[in-house]
Amino acid sequence: MSKKSAAVAVILLLEDDEEHKKRKQRSVWAKCWLQQRHKYSHIKLLRELELNSKDDYKMNLWMSTEYFGMLLSCVEPLISKCNAVMREAIPAEERLIATLRFLATGRLLEDLIFSTAISVQALGKTIAKTHDAIFKVLREEYMKVGNLSTKNAIY
Repeated sequence: MSKKSAAVAVILLLEDDEEHKKRKQRSVWAKCWLQQRHKYSHIKLLRELELNSKDDYKMNLWMSTEYFGMLLSCVEPLISKCNAVMREAIPAEERLIATLRFLATGRLLEDLIFSTAISVQALGKTIAKTHDAIFKVLREEYMKVGNLSTKNAIY
């Protein structure tokens, strides 16, 4: 390889790197309507259903308000986040509701964004962590498994 072709290759690599950096810059941090989660979220509807229509509330989350409250109190210490300087944290109640809706309906994250007003990226992380917390709490509390030996196992 000649010095001239090596120099051309280096120049092309540097130009490609600069174009890549330009493409990665975001125009906005988050969509405006997602920044107003308290205004557009499904939480207002659920609070109304909780007060006035227990059956509809149960249809939405597939559990009664009492069971939801019990589950929330169990997982809240594991899924709560603190507010940051740049943005407000998603409350534990909204994290749990989004996870339950995902598990109950099997909807895509891209579809859940419109009822939760939480970005797809945040939903992915939130649902995974909340699911793990639910599993951990329920496993410890309700799914106690004894130590089975092969002698005592029933097939």
